[in-house]
Amino acid sequence: MNLKKTALAAAIAGVFAMGAAGQAAASVYAGSKLEISDLTIVITGVNAPAVSSYSFNLDNTATLNGVSDTTAGISTSCFGSVTTSVTTCSTTPGTPPLAAHAANAPGGAPSRVDGAANNWDFFGPGVAQTYANSDSEIQTAQLVNGVPTSTVQISEAEIAGTGTAQSSTNVQSNTTLNFVFTTVGPASLTLSFQANPSLYVSDDTVPTPLIALAQANTGLSFGLSSTNAGVNVRWNPDGLAGGFSSCVGATCTENDDDESLNNTVGLPSVPGSDGISDIRSGNDNGLSNFSITLGSLGAGTYSLTLAGTSSVSVVQIESVPEPATLALLGIGLLGIGAAKRRNKRV
Repeated sequence: MNLKKTALAAAIAGVFAMGAAGQAAASVYAGSKLEISDLTIVITGVNAPAVSSYSFNLDNTATLNGVSDTTAGISTSCFGSVTTSVTTCSTTPGTPPLAAHAANAPGGAPSRVDGAANNWDFFGPGVAQTYANSDSEIQTAQLVNGVPTSTVQISEAEIAGTGTAQSSTNVQSNTTLNFVFTTVGPASLTLSFQANPSLYVSDDTVPTPLIALAQANTGLSFGLSSTNAGVNVRWNPDGLAGGFSSCVGATCTENDDDESLNNTVGLPSVPGSDGISDIRSGNDNGLSNFSITLGSLGAGTYSLTLAGTSSVSVVQIESVPEPATLALLGIGLLGIGAAKRRNKRV
């Protein structure tokens, strides 16, 4: 009788082990990245210098199962004055004007390492590990070292088994422009750059017993406002003609808007995968061109804001025990009951 009980217990343990192994092998993933390069701002109709001051801000976050990275330096900023040539941004050759520390959620692996050769590469999917991390950097800045501005930011999370993970990054460049008009006449501003968004989500989990959700996002917006010139312009590149959500007090012309930089992608099915402008989904568009010209700008003090975001969120939870597991468990419990009854009759 003890032998039968032992065999039955081993069988039940094996059922749970198989279920746990199946869950551990399941993986849900989301990654997003936004690259901006060769960003230039050309202003006409102003007294030099056109730009009086500037500031850059970076903010990285990463959370895994409710625990966030709180490392110092994952949020940072710098500022400077063009008129006085004073800046807190880095001016050392070969060094980014501003770089935040990578955010790596505690308990996850692999981790992003500042300065590593693969720091801007995607780790997943398929590493069979659980992690959440993000990073961002202003690699060059026209207002700091005269080189056209370039930025990069990346967010990535993957869960093997069950859990929740979130990672996000925010890159913001706030530039204050001081326009002083003489008899030159109305001013104009032309903003040009190249950009490449990359988003991908995947899941190899069957619908039961795990529920998997994944989402990746990128966003980019530009705003120009003035307190004393009545100007309010906002542009969100969407790959379509006329991407201005606001154009007040100026003439707004969209020269190039080759693809949307404001994107969201989620899982189309489970299991499944999807991507936007990503080599892993076979539709990488590479760098695309973007440009706008704002004209008829009156005399006044202007603030130009450039804000980029990338974020991801993944969740994988156990819904209910597998039906097969419940059936086998029920058979096992009945077997134990029958064994006890037989044992009493002996």
